[in-house]
Amino acid sequence: MKGHVFISAVNENFFKCSKILLDYFSNRIRHTDFINSLYHMLDYPKMMKKTAFPDDEIYILGLLMEHSDQDRKPVLKKLYEVLRNRGQLLGGNVTAEFRVYFWMIKNFGRNEQYDEVIEMCDLAIKKSESFYMHYLMEYYHYYKALAHQRLGQQEAFEYHLFQTIMILEHRPPIQKQAFYELIVKDTGINPVVFALERFKQNEKYIPKKDEN
Repeated sequence: MKGHVFISAVNENFFKCSKILLDYFSNRIRHTDFINSLYHMLDYPKMMKKTAFPDDEIYILGLLMEHSDQDRKPVLKKLYEVLRNRGQLLGGNVTAEFRVYFWMIKNFGRNEQYDEVIEMCDLAIKKSESFYMHYLMEYYHYYKALAHQRLGQQEAFEYHLFQTIMILEHRPPIQKQAFYELIVKDTGINPVVFALERFKQNEKYIPKKDEN
């Protein structure tokens, strides 16, 4: 970018990612060009042989996993290996790290790897609480709820569905309504009726620190 100097190559790559994403979602570049741009930034797939990655490469891998069908499974596997080895994905960019967690959770769900969904959601919720952040928190609880439901764990499903609904009470009305419609579509449950019934039935559904 002319006239501007980035303090690090990592920051420069985050900026380039933002520019590529803007161009893609504004329909200024095709999907194939978008994916090829990510490949070029990463020197993909050669870099998949590495065992450690800087923050920008982790984030770009997350984008690739989310938007490239053919690369989704190998990238998810690699990110999970990095997470298990390091205990975290990104070093300093917390918001980007939470976004990558979100993408990993979605894709584990697509693969019906529900134990991994629960593991990742637990990690994301714990880290969010440690930073006093609620970014994507409704999704972490919701995907955790769905994973418990798929595993036949009804009590945990209801608990995390309730947490989801309570978090949505602090979201803008349009965003909340869209999420309510998603809940109805996925579960057949009316979120408002569900929450009211749980309040009436038992105080254990009142939000508290998750021990599940």
